[in-house]
Amino acid sequence: PISSEDQPVATGARQGTTSDQNRQRGSGPGRRRARGRPVQDETLDLSGEEQQVVRKILVALAGQEFGRATDLIETLTATNQQMGNSLKTLKIYVGFYWEGIEEAWQALGPGQELRYRGQRVIVVERHERELVVRVGGQNETIDGKPIEPWLEKQLAVRWFDQADSANWMTLGAREFVRPGGDLQQVRRYWKRAARAGEPAERLLGLLEWSQLRPRPEAGSE
Repeated sequence: PISSEDQPVATGARQGTTSDQNRQRGSGPGRRRARGRPVQDETLDLSGEEQQVVRKILVALAGQEFGRATDLIETLTATNQQMGNSLKTLKIYVGFYWEGIEEAWQALGPGQELRYRGQRVIVVERHERELVVRVGGQNETIDGKPIEPWLEKQLAVRWFDQADSANWMTLGAREFVRPGGDLQQVRRYWKRAARAGEPAERLLGLLEWSQLRPRPEAGSE
């Protein structure tokens, strides 16, 4: 059992998990596998040029530019295989996160509650890129795509089962690349995942280079 101090703070409906996604695929880094198999590559040390590539990779992952991230990871792997492999693992888990968020968006339906601008609203309809909600006795249409932070957080709580250790890998990956993301929360997620037997070693190694993570733009939350 996880101590109350280590227990993730978010709770909510458990509609889907990273493990569910992995089972559907039949494989994936979120599946349980035997521990004790160390990474065989040599180093996570980075030259100045490699640090710049890592910065670009993390920015691309933050912006869901997975094709660009893949190209940059291949470039990095040519000179630093272990760092390239670690970032490839990170990219996979960030991808799992956004797949889950999209599933949660598709699952929104009439009668469900959300918090919007500090008040409770009821979903009336969900369209491809918009939500119609009931607020203040009348319907209001709000943009749902791209998914804004207020909605992303609520969808994450709804979708990712916080009792599933594979989801700690996924939630930590998103928080790691989120501009201004909570590094201590990332560390807690990944360390819990490692203690639960998840293959978190490569992700934990990235904490050494946390200063390369994207920073929030001026004026953003």
